Amino acid sequence: MNQQYDLSRSGKTNNLTISCTYVMQFETKYDELIEQYTEIVVDSMDMQALIQYAQEQLANYFDKCSDIELEEDIRNYDDNDGLYEELIDNVTNKNVEVV
Repeated sequence: MNQQYDLSRSGKTNNLTISCTYVMQFETKYDELIEQYTEIVVDSMDMQALIQYAQEQLANYFDKCSDIELEEDIRNYDDNDGLYEELIDNVTNKNVEVV
């Protein structure tokens, strides 16, 4: 089965017919390329770099959450055992030292 793809570059339009099988094979190979490269990058990172990367990714994720989603995530993290209230108290109390 062939599908028609319209690819544009520099204002010019080229009509290409690409087989779905080829596209699927390319996507599989691309996924394998990403997986192998990811393993190489992670293997080359020390523990501090891994921790820093994980913290940055989590901060980016939480930054995109709504207030309600963030509260729900925090409460689910500690089974609603008071962590959310403690964190709110920490950020609203100016005398708390952040570690």
